[in-house]
Amino acid sequence: MNIDYRNDKPMKKIGKTLLATCLAIAGVGAAHAQTTLNFANLAGGWTGDGGQAKAAYLQNPGDVVFDAAGNMYVSQFWTNRIRKITPGGVITTVVGGNAGFGGDNGPASKALIDRPMGLAIDAAGNLYFADSGNRRVRRIAPNGTITTVAGNGNFTATGDGGQATAAAIGEPSGLAIDKNGNLYFSDRRNNYIRKVTSAGVISTYAGNGTAGLTGNDGPAKSASLNGPDGIDVDAAGNLYIADVNNKMIRRVTPTGTISAFMNASYPINVAVDKAGNVYATSDCVIIKRKTDGTIVNYGTLSPLYCVGKTPDGTLYTSAGFGYVDGIAFDAAGNIFFADPDFARIAKISVVDNKVYTHAGVDPVLANGTLAPSAKLQWINALSVADDGAVMFNEYMYSHRIRKL
Repeated sequence: MNIDYRNDKPMKKIGKTLLATCLAIAGVGAAHAQTTLNFANLAGGWTGDGGQAKAAYLQNPGDVVFDAAGNMYVSQFWTNRIRKITPGGVITTVVGGNAGFGGDNGPASKALIDRPMGLAIDAAGNLYFADSGNRRVRRIAPNGTITTVAGNGNFTATGDGGQATAAAIGEPSGLAIDKNGNLYFSDRRNNYIRKVTSAGVISTYAGNGTAGLTGNDGPAKSASLNGPDGIDVDAAGNLYIADVNNKMIRRVTPTGTISAFMNASYPINVAVDKAGNVYATSDCVIIKRKTDGTIVNYGTLSPLYCVGKTPDGTLYTSAGFGYVDGIAFDAAGNIFFADPDFARIAKISVVDNKVYTHAGVDPVLANGTLAPSAKLQWINALSVADDGAVMFNEYMYSHRIRKL
């Protein structure tokens, strides 16, 4: 039996269940008794709260954001958590655990969330996150209280002109907040960018709801988007959109005109630094468009695939990453990005232009480990032989064909 699936984010988790199911179907037998996997060990996903972030396990880190005090926040999609890393490197869970919806108007530490994605922090220190599985945008106040600021839990896109909490917002993904406190979020399934004012009123900011590539150099609300994901806003109020399936970063001016800004093969996220330079995470590289229009690439990409993780201390021009996602900057100008293929947050130092792991322990499983102790993830192909041996492709982290 052979099973294969590809790169859509919601499908990746299925490989773990398929592997365990195939083992059961195969009737592994006495010769493989010690290699029988169980669902608990396949779950994995997070460890290390209260300790150093470099020793913690970060399954599928997504977006990254800093607050004014230098604390980093990281969303973890599959483990339904948002975690905090202090300037001293200590990691804790801010919200989440088991998937679900609940806890509004109470402490975030007791709330339920479902597949968090984009993050943003406003000037008052409120942390906003796209609670994508619950089809809501939620907010955690500095005192730890969690509330919903947009979305009624429905998948459609409705409610323009009314209160955001009564609107249907589809599947929110990327978030951004402008200098006036307006919140923007992408609805990647319904192909919209929507805006919530500080008074809580929601409206469509970009997109006509039809997947496609139309409307450049015209009104943003008349344009077609195709799977918009990460977004960010610069100091002048320009909004940048990672228009994933259109393979470009698009820009919406404060007057509402949309245009093509930068090409990228698979842009997942976008961020703007204090100087106005725009960064896009695309495939296994970070693309920087400087304010003068010149392009700088961080990382390397082989003709066929990612080159894999390179050792800490490698210059950014030759460093290897996985499929990068969220990106953020600290007060010193260091670049931090989520590298979910290798379960880490990495840092590009402004001092020496080298890449270092900032958080996350190497998840690659050593050969010879008994399978009941294993945490296997991102399995995208497997086969069961006549003798019961299981071959599988652990295509992220270790990039190996492995055998049980």
